[in-house]
Amino acid sequence: MAANYQPISIKILVDKEKNQVLYAESDHDFVDVLFSFLTLPLGTITRLFRCPQSSFSEIGCMNKLYESANDINTSYLQTDACKKMLLNPHRASEAECSKLKLNLEGRKHKELYLCGTFSAECMLSPYYGVPCSCGSFTTHNAYIEEPSCVSRADGVFVKGSSGERYIVSDDLHVMAGSIPTCMFMLDKLGIGDDVSKIEERTVTVGVQEMLQLLRRSWISQTPLTDVFLSNQGALEMVKREPSGRTILCGKESATGSTDKKFEVKLILRKATNQVLYAEANHDFVDQLFSFLTFPLGSVFNIFGGKCFLKGSIHNIYSSAMELRSNSILESKEGETLLTHPKLSPFYGCDNQLLSIEEDAPPRYNCKQRKGNGWRLFVLTEVDAASTSNSRSPGKKNSSSMDGLAVMNPKTPFSNSNIQGGFVKGNSKFMVTDDLVVTPLSHTSCLFFLRRLNVPYHDIEERIVNVGKEEVLNLLKASLISEAALRSLVEGTDDMFPTVNQEMEVCIGNPKHKQVKPLTIREILNILGDKTESTG
Repeated sequence: MAANYQPISIKILVDKEKNQVLYAESDHDFVDVLFSFLTLPLGTITRLFRCPQSSFSEIGCMNKLYESANDINTSYLQTDACKKMLLNPHRASEAECSKLKLNLEGRKHKELYLCGTFSAECMLSPYYGVPCSCGSFTTHNAYIEEPSCVSRADGVFVKGSSGERYIVSDDLHVMAGSIPTCMFMLDKLGIGDDVSKIEERTVTVGVQEMLQLLRRSWISQTPLTDVFLSNQGALEMVKREPSGRTILCGKESATGSTDKKFEVKLILRKATNQVLYAEANHDFVDQLFSFLTFPLGSVFNIFGGKCFLKGSIHNIYSSAMELRSNSILESKEGETLLTHPKLSPFYGCDNQLLSIEEDAPPRYNCKQRKGNGWRLFVLTEVDAASTSNSRSPGKKNSSSMDGLAVMNPKTPFSNSNIQGGFVKGNSKFMVTDDLVVTPLSHTSCLFFLRRLNVPYHDIEERIVNVGKEEVLNLLKASLISEAALRSLVEGTDDMFPTVNQEMEVCIGNPKHKQVKPLTIREILNILGDKTESTG
């Protein structure tokens, strides 16, 4: 996966009697990779959890949502590139993370593509084979020149040039290393001055060990022990039912639009108030699919830093928040990348009510180098301040082009900053309680209900108004539960009108003269009557 990356050596202090890691001591390399977990989009984390060479652990409903994005026909998406964006989302900090000693994603560097015409109308694309604004296709790889001033001795997120050492507890709290810190940790763990039962070991950490740490951090409070002392056993699935509704406070209320809402039709079982599935338009599905693009750190940020996951990964976020006040983080920019990371350029979604900030798309100067039968495009990123107000095509001479823009993969032929959505606006979908998304087919809905053995008289339909609070509940539930849609109705039985009530209002409005559509209950009634008559 990452053959060019060197393993990291760390020291762990082990309680021999309990076979438990007390803490690890390392330089900045290990801590930088640990902190990089916060920059990973949820879709990337889900994909890494699915890799075949490891035990499998689901993240709530995220695996089903990821599979839905993988299975959906691209005819329902704005462009073919939308599927690539959802399944392999980029992170805004790719340039910084390329300096890490270990790369979990396997993507060695940022890739951009250019068409071969090299005209003034050309634009760059993050994806191969995309139609260019000039009419050709982006089939030429463009090499991005790295700044020569970057030093491997410098830390990426934490300081490292002065030989700083760090202490990492078994539950992934990160602290600046010092003798008082080590003594505090030993006292806290009940070791005191009795050092006879502890020993120091040196372990080698590669990509596979870091991937195991990532997985164990979602479900365990002792991931260091689990990975380095092989105490992990079988990876269990993350299953936690949503406990009540999320209360908006702090940073949650400061994010996104509070006014915009849209309707979703829920199909429930009356006897148990169980959500069976939902019928939804593109705007709701855009909400769900965009979860895959959210960086983990931004998820913690929009929930005000509150912990709601089962494992210890939240402690990494808490550590980043604590270390920023101790001048341990490498820079203010590095702090932002961890505690409220942005979406990668063009990954924003018009319909997303939470509105996580999107990074500005860069521009590049491009030089064309030719040889005997070969051609190479070399890109140099241009200072954003000098190009932020310039949206015109790049200026070209025979061998170079300045101010080359990157096209929005969701809206080809356009260099605008319009975010757009992933899903086409005229599409309707069926969404199950565990977030399996499929194009809406009433025949499929009927078979789904029959498969669940739900009698037609036990079905209820409701129209739910989904706003920011409901999306927050969905996001939280999708990470900790296998019944995400349930969060839309728990404790709110009297808030929403039934479909029949809603249809009466629509029919009474002179602007709605269309024939009243049949409800699922009415269809099942008709099918039931036919079954009885033929029996």
